[in-house]
Amino acid sequence: MKPHLSSPAFLQSAYTHCTRIAIGLFTSRGQLPPQLFFVGPPAQGDDASTSKVARTGEQAMAIFHASAHSADQLLPFIRKALNPAYEQGKSLQQQIGSPAVAVHVCHALVSQDAPLTYPEDTQPAVRADGRRECLLVTVHTSTDSHSTMCPIYRDASGAQQSAIAPLALAPTGA
Repeated sequence: MKPHLSSPAFLQSAYTHCTRIAIGLFTSRGQLPPQLFFVGPPAQGDDASTSKVARTGEQAMAIFHASAHSADQLLPFIRKALNPAYEQGKSLQQQIGSPAVAVHVCHALVSQDAPLTYPEDTQPAVRADGRRECLLVTVHTSTDSHSTMCPIYRDASGAQQSAIAPLALAPTGA
């Protein structure tokens, strides 16, 4: 039986798979430019790790994050890319099959009272102004979006890390 590409199991799997990739990039580089992953249909069940994944270029993502006006263009771009009726969707369909989900990951600064949970024996990454660092992860389908914040912290050796946070599948309205 073919999985439903917006099933909670597939969305969670796509979130986990792409967030692991982003955390790997973050820990290897010590920073993370904004990332956008498009996830195709899984080859096995609801397991997104068996999907083909396309990543948007970092220069293109930098343009989307350059201003508020540019940022406002990101969601329409994502929605078009998830729809094979649009040129962006046709292009992705050739690369990864019918794109099912987009996962956007970017570095964010949040207030001290933001609900972040840290692993034991770690220190939150905090800026001089008191804001805490996290990776903001948003999973987009063709109809809605779901977001969470993954904490950035320093482990016992002082290395900067991030942890996968739970993703609640209540739409954010985006």
